[in-house]
Amino acid sequence: MKSLKKSILLYLGLVKDFTNYIYLYERLSFYSKSSIREAVNDLEAKGFVEKLWQGRQAYFRLTNLGKEALERLWPALFAKARPWHKYFYLVILKACRRPQRQWLIKQLHLVGFKQISRGTYLNFYPITEEVRKKMVEKALLDRLIMVKVKDFCWLSPDEVIFQAWEGKKIQTITKEIISEIDGLLKELNQQKGLSKEAKKSFSRLNKKLILTLKRWPVLPKGLGGLDSGLNRLFNRFAKLNHRWQSLS
Repeated sequence: MKSLKKSILLYLGLVKDFTNYIYLYERLSFYSKSSIREAVNDLEAKGFVEKLWQGRQAYFRLTNLGKEALERLWPALFAKARPWHKYFYLVILKACRRPQRQWLIKQLHLVGFKQISRGTYLNFYPITEEVRKKMVEKALLDRLIMVKVKDFCWLSPDEVIFQAWEGKKIQTITKEIISEIDGLLKELNQQKGLSKEAKKSFSRLNKKLILTLKRWPVLPKGLGGLDSGLNRLFNRFAKLNHRWQSLS
């Protein structure tokens, strides 16, 4: 699914009821209005969005299928937490032809594995049965080794997660976004309307938020010091979103 459609699903997931195009135009102003309308129509045609009309004004919201897609496309925010049994799964890729290797890497990424060095990948959960069957069908299961790991030398589970999932980099970006959100909130709380500069800042923040959420790791709840950061970021953005709607 293209980035614009994924972003539309994200913002529709933040509202409980029907909303309109203006809501999306303001948050996705780095896309053209025609592209947004076309993407919404396509999402409706595929059953992810339901639309109703009041006169010439269209309103839409996510369907159950759209909510399922939301969990799959933005799991860090919307997916239900899976139980974790305190084991890591380490996959080591053996030598194979480039197309085969690329296919294997794609499958590992799809089920949450994180590359920690060349040919080595780490996750909280094993390869799924569905992916294992695909590997068997392509005769590629013997091109990798999966090891179940309980402990790492010198590092606690939280430290392993923080290092492998680029915790420091994500924390730095998150602090920057929260600081910008707080600055814009302070400005908006002193205004009765939306200035041109505020609209530019809001658009920039929305773009940063989407880029940050795309790289946010899906972690078992409460691990790695990143889960609380995501909650802070999401709560701050919800406040900004609410204030923005009150001034629109």
